[in-house]
Amino acid sequence: MVHGSFRRGCLAAISILCLPLFGHAQNEVPDKAQVVQQMRMLYNTPTTAGLRSVSCRATVDWRGVLQSAAVGKDVAENDPRLVYLNQVSISFRFRLDGNSEANWDAPSGPVPGDAAALRRMKEGTEQMLGGFSKLWAVFLNGTALPSPQEQEFHLTRAGDGGFLLALSQGITSLDETFSADYTLKEYHVKTNGTEIDLFPTFAKSAEGLLLTRLDGTYGTGSPVSTHLTLRGDYQEVGGYQVLSSLNVALLNVGQFNFKFENCQVNQDDAHPNAPAPNKSN
Repeated sequence: MVHGSFRRGCLAAISILCLPLFGHAQNEVPDKAQVVQQMRMLYNTPTTAGLRSVSCRATVDWRGVLQSAAVGKDVAENDPRLVYLNQVSISFRFRLDGNSEANWDAPSGPVPGDAAALRRMKEGTEQMLGGFSKLWAVFLNGTALPSPQEQEFHLTRAGDGGFLLALSQGITSLDETFSADYTLKEYHVKTNGTEIDLFPTFAKSAEGLLLTRLDGTYGTGSPVSTHLTLRGDYQEVGGYQVLSSLNVALLNVGQFNFKFENCQVNQDDAHPNAPAPNKSN
């Protein structure tokens, strides 16, 4: 059933947080700590200004989801499933550490059609938002790059003038590719038989490069890897750039469009009146 594939696709996107640890490389850049510091300063990292989470109301293009599950067949506006789903209220708290929360508040009354399918839709939506958070947060909270004080990472020059960064410990390894201007191009993780390959896209903002898209795969290798694309647009809330919409596309499963409204930012107690994100990370 398509809903089962939807759920499996969501589950496949959940585990992404990795810890940059130890690795081995040759011909290292001699001033690697300084280079990594300059790399870190290039990106919009709102946690440096105290942002810890964003709480929003999430709405979903349910008609598009149902039509995707029906392989393009039209879904009428008065379809009982659509009427029901449009009454669902979803509260979403995007935590910058990746451990987010999504809560589904269903309307009272009988559930139309296949109750089990709608229950899987609920579970899949919550898991999808949770999985997205773990993927997206890595590129907003500074953990995509090691601290300049950490001396056990390895940084080498690539043939095109860019950089290769490598870290590993035990069963976990991380390899990143940067262009000559320090823009992150590739993010590869291997851990316990699972491979994660991400290709981020960034847009310029006043506070630095801001993640707008992730393309990649997650899984144990062909042919069982999940292919996904995440695309986000932003709005300004409380001096921060926070997501206003999100498109999740899972190959051979479907597309899911979210909008985030009535958002409020939640800051660290040490930053009660935090300004827009600074570049001191």
